[in-house]
Amino acid sequence: MTVILKDESVVSGIAIEEDDTSLVIRDASEEKISVDKNQIEERINAASSMPPMTTVLDKHQLRDLVAFLKTLKGEEL
Repeated sequence: MTVILKDESVVSGIAIEEDDTSLVIRDASEEKISVDKNQIEERINAASSMPPMTTVLDKHQLRDLVAFLKTLKGEEL
């Protein structure tokens, strides 16, 4: 997500929290930045940078990955 503020500054990262008055974004350096919604001029939701899994794994590999991930349910990752 990219947020352009009324003072023309730009904040980019992943939105991790939001309420009626503020938006918290985690930037590339893992810093949490709280933005007052009244200061937002424009919000741009970017497409995911993750490639489609079908271009990385075939059907059997994808099935095996999902099966493996299901075994981790409840474990600390």
